[in-house]
Amino acid sequence: WSQSSVSELRTLILAAAALVRALHNADRIHNCLYPKHVFLKLHGDGAGARFIDLEKTRRAIFGQRDLIRDLETLHRRSLVPSRSQRLRFVLAYLGKPRLDAEARAFVRALARRTAGKRMNR
Repeated sequence: WSQSSVSELRTLILAAAALVRALHNADRIHNCLYPKHVFLKLHGDGAGARFIDLEKTRRAIFGQRDLIRDLETLHRRSLVPSRSQRLRFVLAYLGKPRLDAEARAFVRALARRTAGKRMNR
């Protein structure tokens, strides 16, 4: 990660966001979405992303609450990405080119959940 160019990092972030979004669009959550369960690989024409440890995957029965929970785990356990890289991930996940009211509300919900988890450690 630290040896990748800005362009390569952007490509990896977009691939990871697309992978998580595809899972959530299928009405599924990983339920154990740690960075070590997402494999990213650069190709000549982009990046690939794959999940491992899918045995805890389940249907998202609580809607956005489940999605936020899944993303919060990934967000909290990902120590390397900067704030701007995290925002790029969320915007790509939401399919938004820039921060709007909906994206801002989503980021706030994610931040609240993350802050609550960090306080309970």
